[in-house]
Amino acid sequence: MGTFVGNLHVRTNDANALEKILDELGARNRRVTDSRNGWVSVYEERCSMQDEATIESLARDVSARAKAPAIGFLLHDSDVLRYWLYDAGEEKDTFDSWPGYGEDDDEGPEPEGGDSDGEGRRGGARGRRGNGVFPRNPRLSGRIATRAASSSRIPGVSPAGFDGVRH
Repeated sequence: MGTFVGNLHVRTNDANALEKILDELGARNRRVTDSRNGWVSVYEERCSMQDEATIESLARDVSARAKAPAIGFLLHDSDVLRYWLYDAGEEKDTFDSWPGYGEDDDEGPEPEGGDSDGEGRRGGARGRRGNGVFPRNPRLSGRIATRAASSSRIPGVSPAGFDGVRH
């Protein structure tokens, strides 16, 4: 059995302001970290239950209200990585490492999304200019995305599930 993670990261140093936004959006049963290198992480119960609609909408709505970049991650069974990147509520990028995962006619991964050059082109991290959030080096961007999606090094959150609660 692989790792299952769903979380959100917001480009801000103000975790308290983010807490207020999350309250306004009705996000309950959550853990919000202190800012680390200009990013605050949010581990919300519905996100950790692999609810893609919640991950995507929470990333978009938090980004819009905070007027900041936010990225929602889903790591499913260590096989599938998906993310939704917003800046001030505007979609900047999405990525799905294995579209059709679990479908009967699925023939294997053909990644979709991943606009590393920030010019709206899809199909993988090939550009060198960056999307404004991830570094310009596509290999480094992929490692950052995978590490950010994994909660194993965050206090109060384990890869086995959601165990930190802040109301």
